[in-house]
Amino acid sequence: MTAATTEKLGDRIVNDIKSSRLVKVPHCGHVPMNEAPDAFVNYVLPFLEETSS
Repeated sequence: MTAATTEKLGDRIVNDIKSSRLVKVPHCGHVPMNEAPDAFVNYVLPFLEETSS
């Protein structure tokens, strides 16, 4: 699967799942929680706060 295919799939999935978000972390591959933990937390915590209430 190419990067373009992966990006198209991500766009499709985010449109199909209510309340979802697609975040593209620069210079990061498939494991953002390990590759960019600070960015991961900065995106995930606000999402969890918004969707948990």
